[in-house]
Amino acid sequence: MYTLFLILTQICIYKIFYFWFFFLPLTQLSLVTVTPSMSGPFMHMWFHTQPQDTVLFKTWNVTDAGTMAWVCAIIVVTGIMLEAMKFGRWKIEKWQKQREEVLTRSYFTRLFSPIHVAQSILFMIQLCFSYVLMLIFMTFSVWLGLAVVVGLGIGYLIFGSRME
Repeated sequence: MYTLFLILTQICIYKIFYFWFFFLPLTQLSLVTVTPSMSGPFMHMWFHTQPQDTVLFKTWNVTDAGTMAWVCAIIVVTGIMLEAMKFGRWKIEKWQKQREEVLTRSYFTRLFSPIHVAQSILFMIQLCFSYVLMLIFMTFSVWLGLAVVVGLGIGYLIFGSRME
């Protein structure tokens, strides 16, 4: 089974390589460099402390220190909400394990139970929050990166204790 997986993986990599280098015209493989200007987005590819930045969307431009402070506050609250969601999912899972009927039901009834579906939806939302915070950190703004770390740290401080 493992060798079949390796063979299929190698075939897929070969097909992607072959398509990329032989079927795409070389004129489409040009690199585009975005330079910061007052009319366009700010995209720095290095860690910087300038308050001018673009956050997640082309239209969400931070142009001064006051706006950067508000954006950082929003990011801190988002990090705290992510940790609260993790804690809530843990509480639901703990409550679900304490119930006796969970152990007596079959796998498929547990799989499609309303609690498990709700847990899955909460996990997808948690994953979206995590990736949004990762993309914000990848703007290479020191201030936005610190806001992500501080928000997750405060959230863990408040909700991270899972000892019971």
